[in-house]
Amino acid sequence: MAGDARLRNMLRKAAPGQTFTQEQIAEQAGVTRQAVQQTEARALRKLCRRYGATLRDFLDELHERE
Repeated sequence: MAGDARLRNMLRKAAPGQTFTQEQIAEQAGVTRQAVQQTEARALRKLCRRYGATLRDFLDELHERE
C-alpha cells in the first residue's frame, strides 16, 4: 500500500504534459510495472464513473485533441 500511495503522489506532482513510461514510474515509486498498470486502470474506471462516460469516450476525446 505504501508504494501505491507514493505512486499516486508522484503522478499528481508530475508537470502537465510530462510523460513517463510505466517502467519509469514504477522505478521512481518503488513498485512494479504491474502495480502502475493497475493504478492507471482504477483511475480510468473512476473517471468513467464520475463523468458517466465510457473508456471509448475518453480515448476518442484524446485522439481528437492530437
